[in-house]
Amino acid sequence: MDNLSFFVTIIVLALAFLVTTPARGNDSFFGLYRTTRSGPPLAINQNPVCRKAQLLHSDVVQNATLEGQLHAGNFTFLGAVKDMEECMSLCCASKRCQLAYMDNAKCYGVKCYSEELCKITTGISTNDVKISLMVRNDINRKAYVTAYIVVVVVAFGAAVSGTVWAVFIFVRRYRETGGTKSKEDEGEEGDMNAEPKVSVL
Repeated sequence: MDNLSFFVTIIVLALAFLVTTPARGNDSFFGLYRTTRSGPPLAINQNPVCRKAQLLHSDVVQNATLEGQLHAGNFTFLGAVKDMEECMSLCCASKRCQLAYMDNAKCYGVKCYSEELCKITTGISTNDVKISLMVRNDINRKAYVTAYIVVVVVAFGAAVSGTVWAVFIFVRRYRETGGTKSKEDEGEEGDMNAEPKVSVL
C-alpha cells in the first residue's frame, strides 16, 4: 500500500509541474533557470517569440539593414506577402529561418552566418525594408516533452506497482487459507458429484 501512495504522490507532483509550467516565455521548470535563446542577439526593444500556435512579436524594425547586408547570411525567398506578420509566420514555418526580412512585399528567411553580421543597423536602408529577428522557444518545448515522458513513465510505474500489489494480496490470501479446501467445501463437492440414488419398487 505504501508503494501505491508513493506513485500517486509522484503523479500529483508531475501534474502540478505541467500546470505550473508557463504557457509561453522563456522560463520553465518553475523558473529555476533561464533558458537560452537560439539565433542571433536581439535588437533593442525587440523580443519576438516564435511558436506553432501563437506568434508574438514587438514592433518590426523599419528603415533598417543588417550589419553584413546581403552577406549577413543565407537568404531564402519564402514568397510574396501582404504584411510583415505573414512574413514572420513563413519564417516560423521554416526550421532554418532566424530572421524575417521583407523587401517590397517579398519575404526572405535569413539563416545568419554569425551574430555580428546579423546585427540590425537602423537609418541606412529604405522604408520598404522590414526586419524582425525570430526566436524559437526550443527549451520550453523540450521541457514539455520531458514532463510528458515523466508522466508516462510514472503512469507505467503506477500500473506495474498496482499489478504487483494485486498479485501480492492474492498470494497472501491464498497462503492464509493454506491452499487447501475446507472439509465443508469437500463435502459439498462430494454431494454434487455423487450419483443419484434410484429406489426400486
